[in-house]
Amino acid sequence: TKLDSDKGGLYDGKVELKRVWAEGHYDNFNVKLGKLPNAINLLSTTDDPYSGAAVTFGNDLKVTLEAGRLDATQFIDMGRDIKGQWKDNIFKDGDDTVNFQAINIGYAKNKFYGNMGYEHMDGAMLDVDKLVKPYTNDNDSEYKANIWFANAGYRFDHNSFFKAEYAQNTEADNYDNAYSFEYDYKGAQQQNKGSWGMYLAYRNLGQYAAPWSTYGDGVDGGQKGIEVGTGYTLFKNVQLFAKYFNGKDIAADKDAEKLFGRIDVFF
Repeated sequence: TKLDSDKGGLYDGKVELKRVWAEGHYDNFNVKLGKLPNAINLLSTTDDPYSGAAVTFGNDLKVTLEAGRLDATQFIDMGRDIKGQWKDNIFKDGDDTVNFQAINIGYAKNKFYGNMGYEHMDGAMLDVDKLVKPYTNDNDSEYKANIWFANAGYRFDHNSFFKAEYAQNTEADNYDNAYSFEYDYKGAQQQNKGSWGMYLAYRNLGQYAAPWSTYGDGVDGGQKGIEVGTGYTLFKNVQLFAKYFNGKDIAADKDAEKLFGRIDVFF
């Protein structure tokens, strides 16, 4: 991979180093430098890393700061044409990176946690002829996003947990908000054979507020609907997971569904 451009792997046929960083932890202060996973906005956490730095400080009340560069090719499927069809890479040829900065303030104690924060991205030039209206009248434009987000969760007892999340992109003219509500019951425990859990959720993930859906195995960015899932520990260190989504593609206004299964084996 090219550390100076954040470009590699799928897009140029070369082996890609996904994540590598140096980390220092000092009591209530943590710093990371390198190629890091974006871990602030829970509705939109990219599997592709950014090159930069992350600093976290605090105890019950924590502040996290992130800054660096993102690979612009991550945004390949963020654009739809006026017929609602996905287009190819929406960036101009030669654009490699998007600048990225984020801040999160979080509080967690006993049965409650809550976070609020902000993400900013700008840089690569969009091929706006490939985007939805009202951008189709321009020839090119700089990509820019200002995403505000908040989330909270509460554990009622040992078995029941509820969480809610919301994000808003103030730069977008459409598909500019995303939200999710989820109830969890119990949970499959890696070391406990026979343990299980399930959840029920409703998610509406406007693609400009959640450009990378955290829930991509179920509801993806640009989709909305109901998602149910379950997990079961078959043997110690062997777990089975399944989830089902039924809803719609938001821009195309067409029905969508997905069934996903996974087996995790731990060594």
